[in-house]
Parts: sequence; C-alpha cells; structure tokens
Amino acid sequence: MINQGSQENVLWPMVASRSVAGLLLIGFMLAGKRSWVLPRATYVLVVLNFVLDIVGTGFYILAGQVGRMDVAAVLSALYPGLTILLAWLVLHERLSKAQWIGIGLALGSIALFSL
Repeated sequence: MINQGSQENVLWPMVASRSVAGLLLIGFMLAGKRSWVLPRATYVLVVLNFVLDIVGTGFYILAGQVGRMDVAAVLSALYPGLTILLAWLVLHERLSKAQWIGIGLALGSIALFSL
C-alpha cells in the first residue's frame, strides 16, 4: 500500500504509516497500564530508532518510485531478523535455535534471490 500511495507524493504515505503506528502504540500503552516515562538512558536509542525508521521508510518509498521493488521487498523482509540480531548484540539477549535457523534461512534466501 505504501508503494501505491507514494506514486504521487512521498510525504503522505510516511505520515499515514507513522500515525497508525503511533495510535497503535498509544493503544497498547493504555491497555497495558504501563508507565509512559522512559529511562533517561534510552532517549538516544528512541531518537535513533525514529530517525532510522523514517529514513528506511523514505528509501522504501523511493525504491517504489524508481521501480526496484524487488530489492526493496527483500531488504525490508529482513527487518525482523535484524531486530533479533540487534537484541542479541546490544541487549545481550540469548537467541533460541529456531531464531538462529530463521536468520540463516533469511540470509540464504537473499543469496538465492541474487542468482
């Protein structure tokens, strides 16, 4: 849907996707009754996440306008695997065998796509 909506304008699909994501986040926060206050040490990570998310979405939209959606779709499909790897590297979380297999299969699929 982002690709179809971005044929005329880059900004509005980004605004729509971020607005929906924000509303969902607020809904989860209200339903979970968790504190809205973040630890001070996480502010840099939150801002970095915001900037990288906007830049990634912008590049995805531009890829759709240029016509290389095949590459953009493959790279954007790696998003969950990258999240798991970052949790392993930054937060030192333990990865299960199934997660390692999933990451390996994702990387293997990239190799197969490139053939």
